[in-house]
Amino acid sequence: MLRAPFPCIFLAVALGLVLAACQSDKKETSPSAADDPYAGWKTYTNGTLRVHYPEGHPMAAHVEEMAHVFPALMRRDAQFFQVPVPTDTIEVYFYTGVGHGHKITGTYYPYADTSVIHFWLPSNYGPIMAQLMLKRWYPGEPKFRFLKHGVRALLEFAGVNYHQRTQELIDSGKFVSLAELAADTASDDYPDTESEQIRRALGASFVDFLVVHEGIRAFGMMYSSPLPFDSTVQRMFSVSADSLQQLWLNFVPLGAHPEELGRLPPEAPPAVP
Repeated sequence: MLRAPFPCIFLAVALGLVLAACQSDKKETSPSAADDPYAGWKTYTNGTLRVHYPEGHPMAAHVEEMAHVFPALMRRDAQFFQVPVPTDTIEVYFYTGVGHGHKITGTYYPYADTSVIHFWLPSNYGPIMAQLMLKRWYPGEPKFRFLKHGVRALLEFAGVNYHQRTQELIDSGKFVSLAELAADTASDDYPDTESEQIRRALGASFVDFLVVHEGIRAFGMMYSSPLPFDSTVQRMFSVSADSLQQLWLNFVPLGAHPEELGRLPPEAPPAVP
């Protein structure tokens, strides 16, 4: 049976989880090492998530919100990837801004590994938790980068219907083919140009199409495939990349208008063996 696109179901659920969260333990800690850049930072603890932030942080009012939103997003992302919700401790380092973050981490953007988040505002909570959960689900880099960018966009908790965005790109003549998306190996993790943002939106639409039709296992097979894209698609579905693109585009109007999901598109890709 055809399932509703991910954004249409899970964003509302995640918001409910955030609003429902109301209990936490607040603790203050001070690392002792004199050369530790985090010495003297405070710590706010909510379950297995700990938010560290410096004394006098100008946006300290966001700490409690962050400590509840991140666990809710983690539960939602675990449901998407069909993995257990992490029970180990997740450490969040909340910097005062990009300058502070860059001084300590050497990077200009928030980032996460499997158990640590380095975060500052203005940034969204969704993409960084998606990055952490994606690395826990599959620690390697995919051959087809648009899949990584697409799933992170899908899980960013922004309320965007990427199927509607894809339809707009088709109508405006800015659509990028599936073959072109798969061939792109240079896209940045943090898209700044219109071209990168277009590819990210299309990637999110395609990922949702694939997961809706075939589930997270099929997405995992494509995400981890070392083969060329055409070979990957042929091996998984016994169709060409062009045929798979047409099946995706057949689905886009349904994803753009979820009220129509009671009917299947004319064709669906064959099930993965």
